[in-house]
Amino acid sequence: MSLNFRDGKWAELSFTFTWPHQAVMVGWSIFEPTKEQPSYMFRLFLGLVSINYEWGNEDWNFDE
Repeated sequence: MSLNFRDGKWAELSFTFTWPHQAVMVGWSIFEPTKEQPSYMFRLFLGLVSINYEWGNEDWNFDE
């Protein structure tokens, strides 16, 4: 994870590998922030590998 301490914004890039009997997917999905998970996430599924990009801001307030 890379964290910028000056403005509180952060981003993370990760890869997920699965076994062929668990899942073989092609497509994408986007998760929007909630109170429990205050960040965006974009997942790109490419067969047995998914590329995950998650980003957020420490200043986001979800108390409303």
